[in-house]
Amino acid sequence: MVKLNFIQALKITRSKKDFIMYDVEGGKLVNFKLTNNISKHRDSFNNKFKLLVDVQNQIKNNLKIEL
Repeated sequence: MVKLNFIQALKITRSKKDFIMYDVEGGKLVNFKLTNNISKHRDSFNNKFKLLVDVQNQIKNNLKIEL
């Protein structure tokens, strides 16, 4: 499980993008990018991505997500 702060959760839930590219360190979401174009950002995030709809559904329950 990855902990989110309130601002991160707000940005993710309000987004209309399709994918989230992310970096996790120590159980916390350190860096993320919301995008519709996976191929453009794939190298900078080491192919770590998820469908944003799945992540948004997890956030509705609490401020922790499984990546």
